[in-house]
Amino acid sequence: MTDEDILANTYKSFNARDIGAVVNALHPDVDWSNGMEGGRVVGRTAVSDYCTRQWQMVDPRVEPQQFATDSAGRITVTARQVVRDLNGTVLVDQTVYHRYRMLGGLVAHMEILDAPEETPEPSFPLVTPEFAQSFADEWIAAWNAHDLGQILSHYAYVFSMASPFIPGFVGELCGRLQGKEAVGAYWE
Repeated sequence: MTDEDILANTYKSFNARDIGAVVNALHPDVDWSNGMEGGRVVGRTAVSDYCTRQWQMVDPRVEPQQFATDSAGRITVTARQVVRDLNGTVLVDQTVYHRYRMLGGLVAHMEILDAPEETPEPSFPLVTPEFAQSFADEWIAAWNAHDLGQILSHYAYVFSMASPFIPGFVGELCGRLQGKEAVGAYWE
């Protein structure tokens, strides 16, 4: 089975709400983008909890349309995402871009992109587990301290956040906020 097959099956499992199959496709230390609440989740349990929490609030369906592998071996998936509330009303119907890094046939990293052309090849080494743990510990401490400035210091100035809750809270119909200032105002 190819990495693309694994990802296609993982989307099918996500849409079928088969969290066991989703988790089985993940590396134990998977680093996953939290598109609903912002930030990242790390590890199978955290991704499982995130997906389960998401399914309790909204009904998202993500259908892959295209797979593209770059020279670094990362796979970008172009997908149609339809998010409904629990009564079936469509909240979001859009094209999304997810980029994956696979390790030993398992998803090691997933991120949500604004668009595939906005994703240059990395010019830095891969993050070590030690750095990732330190970064996560700092972020969690800032979050628990409710220190918005310190939380935002962990993000690039131009980062974006997508959530089906954004339209209801700030009126941004696309469900995406761009930049530290906009996301900071949303988190306040």
